[in-house]
Formats: sequence, structure tokens, C-alpha cells
Amino acid sequence: MLRTARTGLLALLVGAQEALAQATSPAPPVPESKPATAHPPPGEVDLNWLWLALALALVVVAIYVAMQRRRPPGRT
Repeated sequence: MLRTARTGLLALLVGAQEALAQATSPAPPVPESKPATAHPPPGEVDLNWLWLALALALVVVAIYVAMQRRRPPGRT
């Protein structure tokens, strides 16, 4: 069960890396009216992949805890 969860997490990370590699493009030139450290508006930042990764990590932790509770006593 944990091997499947690890494989799923690895697949998610590889997919996220590929998605980020495709989605990243050179930044447009900064207009003279804005300072060079201006942040993008909150609506332009897409963090859906981050929430998906966090949700998957929580599922993996929940599975791990459930498997530890089901393990017979005396095993380490």
C-alpha cells in the first residue's frame, strides 16, 4: 500500500515538474512605471498544483498512520 502511495507521489512530482517546465516562459519586460520588485496581482498566480500536492501528501500521511495503527504490537 505504501509502495503505491510512494509511486503516486513520485508520479505527481514528475508531472508537476513537467507542467511547470511547460508553463514557465520568460518574464515580460518590466515597464518603467513599476519598480523591478513589483509582485504579480494575486489573480495571476496559479497555485492549484500546490494544493493538489498538499492534499496528496496528507492522504499519504493518513494512509501511513492507519497502517502503523494496524501493525501488530511488538514490531518496530
